[in-house]
Amino acid sequence: MPRLHLTVWVLPALVFCQPSPPPCKLRLGTNLGGIFDYGTEVPFVDLMKCARLWYTKAVGDYDTWDTGQASYLSYDADGYPTQIPQTSPHDSRPQYVCTFWAVTDSWEPGTYTLLWEGDGDFEASGPIRNWQRINDSTITFEFPDTRGAQLQLCITRSNPANRVRNLRLIMPGHSQTYRTQPFNPRWLTWVTKFHAVRFMDWGHTNDWGQSDPWTIDPNRTFDWSERSKPSYYTFTHSKGVPYEYMVKLMNDYDLDGWVCIPHSASPDYIRQMARFFRDNLEPDRHLVVEFSNEIWNGIFGQAQWLGLRYNCETQGGTQFWPECLVPAIQQALDIWTQEFQGQLHRITRTVGMFTSFLDASRRIAYNLRPESFDAVSPAYYFGIGEESDSILDQLGALATVSYLAQLVRRDRAQHEWVWIRQIVDSIALPLGKKVYFYEGGQHITPIPFGAPSTYDQVLLDIQRDTAMYNLYVENYEYLKSIHRGQEPWWLMNFTLVWNRSAQYGSWGLLEDLRQDTTLIPAPKLSATLRYLNACPRSTYLPASPIGQTAGCFSLTISSESTVRIPSSTSSCVSVQRVGIYDLAGRCVASFPLAEKKELSLNQLPTCAGFICLQEESGPCCCGFFSR
Repeated sequence: MPRLHLTVWVLPALVFCQPSPPPCKLRLGTNLGGIFDYGTEVPFVDLMKCARLWYTKAVGDYDTWDTGQASYLSYDADGYPTQIPQTSPHDSRPQYVCTFWAVTDSWEPGTYTLLWEGDGDFEASGPIRNWQRINDSTITFEFPDTRGAQLQLCITRSNPANRVRNLRLIMPGHSQTYRTQPFNPRWLTWVTKFHAVRFMDWGHTNDWGQSDPWTIDPNRTFDWSERSKPSYYTFTHSKGVPYEYMVKLMNDYDLDGWVCIPHSASPDYIRQMARFFRDNLEPDRHLVVEFSNEIWNGIFGQAQWLGLRYNCETQGGTQFWPECLVPAIQQALDIWTQEFQGQLHRITRTVGMFTSFLDASRRIAYNLRPESFDAVSPAYYFGIGEESDSILDQLGALATVSYLAQLVRRDRAQHEWVWIRQIVDSIALPLGKKVYFYEGGQHITPIPFGAPSTYDQVLLDIQRDTAMYNLYVENYEYLKSIHRGQEPWWLMNFTLVWNRSAQYGSWGLLEDLRQDTTLIPAPKLSATLRYLNACPRSTYLPASPIGQTAGCFSLTISSESTVRIPSSTSSCVSVQRVGIYDLAGRCVASFPLAEKKELSLNQLPTCAGFICLQEESGPCCCGFFSR
C-alpha cells in the first residue's frame, strides 16, 4: 500500500504574486548627452557644471579672445585659479580666466544667480541686463532671451588669501533647492519616461582622461583618487560627470543604469568603482556594466590607447586584433564579478559588439570566459551606405526626403538588419547571452562622417518629417520580430537631446529642451514614445535576478513529487521567504520560510521554474524544478 505523504505547505499558505502582463519585447532606455558648453540637453540647474574649461585673457587686451595661457597658470584641486591676475612664463602680461557657453537655447529665460565663496570680482558679456552685485558672494542678472545667445563669464580678480571657489550659476527659480535637487526639471520630464539611462557620454568614456584622441601614453593609468569629483568647477573635462550624480539620478528617480568602465583606469580604480556602485546604488536598481565604448573604433582615443598598451597589430604590434583586446575586457569584468559576488543579480555584465564586423565580434565574445559575462551589446542604428551617399551627392539640393527614406530602407534591409540578426544568431543565442543594444536610432550622415555634402538640406529636413517617424516604427517592429527568449531586449536610444547637424549628425530625439513639438515636429521622439507608452515602466519586472543565483543548490524531489526546501545555504545570509519564479524570472508565488518543510510540486502555479530562498534584497539562491 503506498505511503500517504502529507506536505506541510498547503495551497492557502501560498501568497500569489500579482499577475504580470505579457512581457514587452523591447525595454527602451536612452543615452544621456555629453556635458558640453554647446550642448542642448542641460541636465543640471547649476550651469557651471556645463561651462567651458578656462581660457585666458590679458588685462587691457580687448582684441584677443584667448591668449592661450590657461595651462601655465596655477590652480587648486578643484580647478580654481590660486589667484587672479596671474602671470605666465610665456606672456608677461597679467592674465585672468574666462569660461563660455556657446549654445543657450535650452536655458530658461529669467533671473540667474551667480554664487561663490572667497573674495573676487567678475564680469560677463552676452545679451543680459541688470547685472547686480547683491553681496560679497552673490550676483544676479536678467537673461530674457536665451535662444540663439551666448554667454561669457570671467573672473577678473581673485584674492590669493581667499581665492574664488565653489562657483555656481543657478537657473531661475532654483537658488534655494539646487543642492538637494540638482537636476533640471524640464530635462527630468523626458528622462523619467525611459526605463534606463546609459552614462557613456556623461562619463566622457570616449577619450577618457585624454586631452585629445591622439595624445596617447599607453603606460599612463589613473587611480581612484584621480576620478571626477563633485567639487570640480565644471564637468566638461575629460572624465565627465562624477559617479555621485549618476547614483543620485538612478536612486531618486527609480531609473536603471548603464556605466562604462574607463579604458585607462587602473585595477584599483575599477575595483573602487565597482564598490562605489555596489554600496551606494539602491538594491532595486539594476546596473549594466560595460568596458569602455566601441574599443574597435579608431576615431576614439580608447582604441588607440588599448592598441598600443596591448601590442595590437593595428598599432604596429605583434598581437592579433581584436584578440589583443580581450585581456583588458576580461580583467574589468572579473573585478566587477569579484566585488558583486553574492549580488550578481544586481548587475548585467555586457560586452560591446562591432555590429558591422561579425568576425571581430565573434573573436572577442568567444575568447572571453563564458561565465564572466551575461549579455552582448550590438547597436541598432540605421543610415545610408556609400552607394546611396554617392547617389545623393549627385542629386545635391534636388534630393527629397521621400527618396532619402527609400535609400535608407534599402540599405537598412541589406546591411544593418542583417548585421543585427547575425550577432543574435551567431553569438547571443549559441552562448546563451542576453541582448542589450548599447546605442541606436537614425545614423543618417554623409560618408565619410563629418564631411560636408551637397545634400545637407535633406539631411536636416528628414529629422522633422513623418518619414522619420515611419523609419523608427519600422526599426522597432523589426527588432520585435527577431526577438528571442523570455527577457526583453534593452534598447538604449542615442541620444536624448541634441541639435540638428547635417555634417555631424542630428542625434537627439529632441533638438533642445524647450522645443515646442506643436511647432517643430519631433518624429523620433513621437515614435519612441509610442513604444514607451505601450510598455510603460510598470509593465516591466525588474531585471531577472535568477540568472546569477540559479543552480546554487539542488532540489531533492521525492517519489511523491514533493520537494524539500533547504533552510539556508552559503550564498544566503538571512533567509526570510521562499519565492517561486517562472522561467522568465517572474515571481509567481511567495511564502515565509519554515525549516525542513516540503512542498508538493502539484501545488506550484507553474510547470517549470525556480524555487528561490529570498533575503530582504531578493533571491540569494535558487534551484530548478519541473513537473
